Amino acid sequence: MLINLIRQHALVDAEAGNWSEVAKTLNALTTAVIDTTHWSFGLMMSQGQLPSDLVTGIATAVKTAAAANPLMESAFIAFSTTGLQLHTDERQAMIEAIGVGLPSEAVAAVKSLGRRTAATITTTAAACQAEWVRSAMNTELNERLQPAIASGDCATIVAALRASADTLEAG
Repeated sequence: MLINLIRQHALVDAEAGNWSEVAKTLNALTTAVIDTTHWSFGLMMSQGQLPSDLVTGIATAVKTAAAANPLMESAFIAFSTTGLQLHTDERQAMIEAIGVGLPSEAVAAVKSLGRRTAATITTTAAACQAEWVRSAMNTELNERLQPAIASGDCATIVAALRASADTLEAG
């Protein structure tokens, strides 16, 4: 996977041997995480996802909204018992509506229970360089050395070894 990410997102820097830039580029990649958990108020707190004061504020906001809207009353009941999935567009919009009086960080925290981004990979310059060298060695083995070995000719094998060493040393 690492070599594929290097080739896809940081090929120019890898070919130049700029491993810190390769790692920086890869570490900046994110992927969407969709969480289909049915989140209840209790689960939000027990999983350590949200602090209790934030969950209490959300519960109060949902209960307040429930007084004016039967759908919010259903949401309050679900949040209090079986939980609600928070990853859909409709639920994300519901959280926005409920959170009108809450700090934006609180709304974002609740929304992130259903949808968030996470690092695609966490890597280092040394790991990227090692993977690049490993991949180059595998290529040399598969494309040059194995055919030479299969020939059974000592001179061909030695020539292939020398050529592979030259290629790997060149970088």
